[in-house]
Amino acid sequence: MGGGTWPRPVELDLGALRSFVTVSEEGSLTRAAPQLSVSASGLSRRIHQLERKLGVELLERSRPGVILTPAGEQILRQARKVLAACDELFALARELVINPVQ
Repeated sequence: MGGGTWPRPVELDLGALRSFVTVSEEGSLTRAAPQLSVSASGLSRRIHQLERKLGVELLERSRPGVILTPAGEQILRQARKVLAACDELFALARELVINPVQ
C-alpha cells in the first residue's frame, strides 16, 4: 500500500478516525462495531477506506482480532491528538453559542 505525495490537502473523515481508534482500543472489529453502531463488515470497509486514503496499512487482521502495524501505532497517536483537538473546537463552539462574544 505504497504512499506518495498528495497533490492537494487530504480530507479525512473524523468518523473513520474515531472508528480506527475504537478498533485499536478494542483489538477487534467485532467488539468495536456495536460501540460505533455499525456492522463489523461496515466497520471493516470504513477502516479499509481510511487505509487507502492514508496510503498505509493500519491493522493486521486475524481470526482473534486485529493488531496495529508499526504505521498504525504512529497514526493512532496522531489520530488521538486530532480527535482531541476537534473535541476542543466543538466545545468552544458550544460555549460561544451559549455565551456569544460581544
